[in-house]
Amino acid sequence: MSEDHCLRLAAHPAFHQEQVLREILVAAADSGLWADLAPLLRALPAPAFAQVPRLVDEAGLGAELDAARVGR
Repeated sequence: MSEDHCLRLAAHPAFHQEQVLREILVAAADSGLWADLAPLLRALPAPAFAQVPRLVDEAGLGAELDAARVGR
């Protein structure tokens, strides 16, 4: 996905909603697409982006995120 596409998606109000972000994070973990999701998350406005660490913790996705960081 291009940077422009990420910026346009991240600007959509739906992406700022906690439940939508949680579902996106879970889907990324289930499909192994953490690296593909990173540009979109970085494009989120600061208040929405600030929710991401908490949502990762609440969804129990820390291990998946750590594995993606080391390329497992």
